[in-house]
Amino acid sequence: MNPNALESKSNVKSKALKFNSFDSNLKNPKCLNYSLLPSSTLFLSLSVISVLNTTPLSAAQSWTTQGTSISINNTGTIDTIDTNSTGSVIANTGTTYNDLVIDNGVTLQNTNNRTNQFNAIDINKGATIGSIHNKGTISATGTMNNIGYGMYIQSGSKVGTFINEGSINTKNFAIQLKQGTIDNFQNKGTITSAETKNSYGVVLHVSKIETFSNSGSIITKGTLSKDAVFVNTATIETFSNSGSIKSEGNNSVGINILVGSSISNFENKGTIEGQGDSIWLQTSTIKTFVNNTQGILKGKAGIHIWGSTIENLTNKGTIESTGTNTSVSELVWNGGIVATAYDHTQPHIKTLTNEGVIKAKNNGIFYETGAKIETFINKGTIEAEQYGIYIKKSYYQLNDGEIGKIILEDGSVTEGKAGGISLDIDDGTGKKTTIAGIEVKKGATLKSENAAIAVAPNNHITGDINIAGKIEAKTGISNAGIISANISSSSDSPLMIANTGNANITGNISSSGSGGLNLSNSGSGNIGGNIIASGSGKVSIENKGTATIAGSISASDSVALSITNSDDAKINKGITLSGDAQLSISNTGSIGKNDKGENITNNSSGRVTIKDWVITNTGGKLDTLTIAGSNTNGVKIDKIIIEQGGLDLNQLDNLSNVVSGIPTKNISSIVTNGSGDLSLSYDPISGLLSSSVDLNAGIAGATYRNLMNNAIRRSAFIDSVVGNSMKSLSNMFNTPSASVVSSFEDRDIYYADLSSLVSSDILFSSKESKKHSLFFLPYHSYQKTELSLGEYSKGNINGIITGYSTKINNALHGIYIGYEKINMQSRYFDINNKAYYTGLKYFNNFYALDENKEIYIKLDSKFTFINNDLTKKISDNLAKANPKTYGYAATASIGINFIQGDNVFSPEISAAYEGGYTQSYSMEDIQGSATVKGGERYYVNKLNLFSAKTGFSWYRDWHPHFKTLAEGGVKININPLTTSSARFGTIYAKDSYLLPRVSEFIGASFIIPLNSAFYLSLNYTGNFDKNGVMHTGYTKFNYMW
Repeated sequence: MNPNALESKSNVKSKALKFNSFDSNLKNPKCLNYSLLPSSTLFLSLSVISVLNTTPLSAAQSWTTQGTSISINNTGTIDTIDTNSTGSVIANTGTTYNDLVIDNGVTLQNTNNRTNQFNAIDINKGATIGSIHNKGTISATGTMNNIGYGMYIQSGSKVGTFINEGSINTKNFAIQLKQGTIDNFQNKGTITSAETKNSYGVVLHVSKIETFSNSGSIITKGTLSKDAVFVNTATIETFSNSGSIKSEGNNSVGINILVGSSISNFENKGTIEGQGDSIWLQTSTIKTFVNNTQGILKGKAGIHIWGSTIENLTNKGTIESTGTNTSVSELVWNGGIVATAYDHTQPHIKTLTNEGVIKAKNNGIFYETGAKIETFINKGTIEAEQYGIYIKKSYYQLNDGEIGKIILEDGSVTEGKAGGISLDIDDGTGKKTTIAGIEVKKGATLKSENAAIAVAPNNHITGDINIAGKIEAKTGISNAGIISANISSSSDSPLMIANTGNANITGNISSSGSGGLNLSNSGSGNIGGNIIASGSGKVSIENKGTATIAGSISASDSVALSITNSDDAKINKGITLSGDAQLSISNTGSIGKNDKGENITNNSSGRVTIKDWVITNTGGKLDTLTIAGSNTNGVKIDKIIIEQGGLDLNQLDNLSNVVSGIPTKNISSIVTNGSGDLSLSYDPISGLLSSSVDLNAGIAGATYRNLMNNAIRRSAFIDSVVGNSMKSLSNMFNTPSASVVSSFEDRDIYYADLSSLVSSDILFSSKESKKHSLFFLPYHSYQKTELSLGEYSKGNINGIITGYSTKINNALHGIYIGYEKINMQSRYFDINNKAYYTGLKYFNNFYALDENKEIYIKLDSKFTFINNDLTKKISDNLAKANPKTYGYAATASIGINFIQGDNVFSPEISAAYEGGYTQSYSMEDIQGSATVKGGERYYVNKLNLFSAKTGFSWYRDWHPHFKTLAEGGVKININPLTTSSARFGTIYAKDSYLLPRVSEFIGASFIIPLNSAFYLSLNYTGNFDKNGVMHTGYTKFNYMW
């Protein structure tokens, strides 16, 4: 705990350090010279009672006085003040004085403002008093430094019995006992100190009181006032309060006990209240503390135990913490009962018992790490806005912290909105705090809006957690630390356990009764023992990530057990059912066998349903699902999933290698966990299992579809972009098209090749001879392609094209180069390719029908080199290959331009050939085994695809600096079928791939001419077929000269 936080609460530490220097300013009272009130006053001022050591006396002496209006009647052994006075009463010699009585109705008031003349009663220098009994009023109201005391006992003086049945009022210490003794202190009246920064009620400093009893009121008033009772390095045998002890000053404390003080027995049956804490205990000791049935402790903290010890602390009344979490320090320091470290001194409570009510704006009970609390028992109610019981890191933890067993008894309620019981240490010291166990007995309730019991990382519970009571929380037990014990629930309400991260539960988890269990073990969590379910409750177990259940799972009686074991999670020792228990299980992780070699042992009359079960293999050999017990006929399997990676295909020849122990008719289906390239066929009646290879569903099919779709879509895209650049120059210089060009001169622009997929060249009809065209075009595409079995490959393509065209002998010739990077992903495959392509173009306007119509032809050829990066994925197993693909293509197109005012309409038809050659390759395992035993070899694949295309485009010249193009068309694949072959282990296979016969395309362009030579365009194209879609956006920059 941060020691600086003490200043912000009550300045307790500074008070302890400055107490001596403050008190040393009090001068010898025999030197005081008091000014008296007028003779008409009704008040009696008692001067300081001083005992001088110069004259030893053998008999009790009468009290001396200062002040002319003081009258003391000596009855022999008792000095009685029976008239009002403005003087002072003094016992200042080292001898024994008569008992002193201040009669009812008498006011003893010191109003002197002179230096060092301020106390109403002053006992010093070893004086001994049998008793002091105040039935009237004692007051010290002088304004000199506001330091008048009502009664001051110091310097070895002793009072046998002090009884106040009247009132004591001051602006400073109402009563101070400094280095003195009172055998019996009784307050039945009122003790009040008010208005100043030194306003304390009762101050005990380096002193001793045998019995301190308050049945009246001790109050410090005003925002500047301090603590009602201040105990500093003092000893009290018995402290009893049945009245009211209250401090009203900012951050002041009801009872402040500090610096080595000791109280044997503390009992509160009244009210103790502070604007700061109710009770503050700093580096001190209380042997027995009881807040009884009528007792009320109210403050920011009910009891703050700071580096102190309470052997037995019992609350039977009410403890109310009013502090809120307005700052980090208040969040930690506020609470019903707070135990924190002082410097390097840790607090210690042997037994803490709550039989009453603890209410808190923050935490009900707060421990800092290093605190030693041997046993906590709740028989009552804890209600907290934050945590019911909260254990947090200490700034001063030198040793491991130790907290004993937490017991929640029948009828108790422990509620924290943020958490019921929370062990949350952000620990970087290597120190740990342990809890010896938690027991929620039948009839007890543990409530939270989050976790009932939460264990954060690096935290430890070493004792068992036994839950028979009621858990009302989002999560019953949330463990991210270590629980080195067993957890058991016999509750009638369900228990939810979340074991997350690197958490570890080393013992067994058991559930009985009707409440049931909901267990989640995730991350790399570990449960070291067994899970045992009995009774009639529902039990749900989820084991996922890399989590492990090291033991077995068993269910008996009428338990309905549900298990989900997924990812790389493990259940090491099998599952056993008995009685009428039922099981529903999904296993895509790993479930081991019991000592008899059985995965599932069904001795139950209930139904067992295996929704799915993954059969792993080691070195190609299958880990057979073994089912045994007295009722194997009651076991039904919906689906068995065989791990394909590393599989020896010969293992599939015998069903007993896959599953044993149940009738074959009880098995519905058997599949692999691959993409479908290894296909299994199972007949439940005969029990026969056969296998085949479906290349269409494998990496070969995925590669083919991606390569072909990319090639086809790339061809259409490039054809339009490059062809348009060439056609612009042709329209300008060929004689048949001269009239077409001239018709656009008034609009300063001419757009050619409206049959393309994208807008391209806009030729400014300047008087200059333009014979060359250069373009630069970056593009981005999103592509989605269906593979097989509903699987899709999705990804992005980024590329760039640049090209050049020029006029030679009334025809245009062009060349272009391009590069693109393809990243496609699916569940089973990743295809990351790099493509490099180049090509030649030819264009000619060979015939003009009239001034508004012309016929043109286009020819092109291209070559592509693709470096394939293929990855096959089965779970976390990976295999890769890097074959090369070579592509080649040729296209011939013919079209007509129709000019209608500002519009140009262009139909076009094309015939194309696409060829390709992909090298043979083998998939190589790089992580685990994603290929079958014996390897997977894919042979050369060749493509020869012919297609025809028809399209129509509309160009509109809206403004000299704004043009648009919209177009669309259909492409028909004439022979969309191709074949390939491969070897899976010892199985050779040949398969066909079918591309969509028909595909559609659309395009739109916004064209912005900048000057007579340079323009840019913003463009979109879309390609669609039944197997997928491709969207492309690009910007084209064109320069002509």
